[in-house]
Amino acid sequence: MKEGYFDSHAHYDHELFNGNGPSVVQELFRSGLLCAAVIPAITYESNFNRHLFPAEQFPFIYYAPGLHPKYATNTAFWTKEQRQEFLSVLELPHTVAVKTGLDFKKTTLTDGQKQLQIKFFRLMIEIANEKHLPLVLHIRDAVEEAIAVLTETPPLFGAVTHCFTYDPHTTQRLMTAGVTHFGIGGKVTREENIPLQEAVRLMPWEAILLETDAPFVRPQGITDALNTSANLPLIAQKIAALKNTEITDVMSVTRCNAFRFFGLKETAE
Repeated sequence: MKEGYFDSHAHYDHELFNGNGPSVVQELFRSGLLCAAVIPAITYESNFNRHLFPAEQFPFIYYAPGLHPKYATNTAFWTKEQRQEFLSVLELPHTVAVKTGLDFKKTTLTDGQKQLQIKFFRLMIEIANEKHLPLVLHIRDAVEEAIAVLTETPPLFGAVTHCFTYDPHTTQRLMTAGVTHFGIGGKVTREENIPLQEAVRLMPWEAILLETDAPFVRPQGITDALNTSANLPLIAQKIAALKNTEITDVMSVTRCNAFRFFGLKETAE
C-alpha cells in the first residue's frame, strides 16, 4: 500500500521551474511526502513533455493530455496532424485523464472566441468518452456555460473540477451535471474563502482530491516563489479542520480517491 500524498494537479514541467521540476518532484517522492502526481497539459506543445520525466525514474508521474481553455480561443480545432499526434499521446502508458474546460475570465474575449472554447470543450469530452478516460476540468467565470455543456455531453468516466473555488450550491449543481470530484488546493486555506470552505465541509469525502496546481496557487502564508507538493499538508490540515478529523485521514482518503478516480492501483508503480 502506498503512503504519502497524491497531488492530482501539478505542472512540474512548467518553465517557471526553470528545468528543475524533475529534481523537485523526485526529492518529494524520496522524502515520502509524495506518492504520485498528475501533470496536466496547458498548451498543445506541453502534451509532449514526457521526456522530462523518464518512466524508469518517475514511475509515480502520470499525465492528463489536453489543453487549457485559454489556448482554445483562436482556432476551432487542431490540424489533422495535430489531432492524430494528440490521440496517440492518449494511448501512452501513464495517461490517466483528459484536460479541458472553459475560461471566460478575460473580459476582452469575443462571443466567437467563447464559442470556440465551447466547441473544443465538447470535442475533448467526446474524445475522453471514446478513450474511457475521466476529465480534468478548468472552469473559471464560465460555470453556467460549463454546466450546459456537461449536461448536453455528459462525461461517462468521471470529471474533477480542478482548483475548485465555488460555494455549496454550485458544488451540487456541478455534481448534478456529472462532476464527480473536486480538486481542493491552496485557496481553501485563505481566510476570505468562506463559501469554498463551507462547500468542502459539506462535500462527500469520496469527492475530494488534493492538488497544488504547482507552481501556482500557494496556500495562505507561503511566500516561496513557487508552490510545490511540499505544501499539501497545509491544504490537508485545513480540510481536516473543516471535516473535524485528522490530517492523516485526509491524506489517506484523498490518496485512495485519486487512485480510484484515475483508474490506478495503489500497489502499482
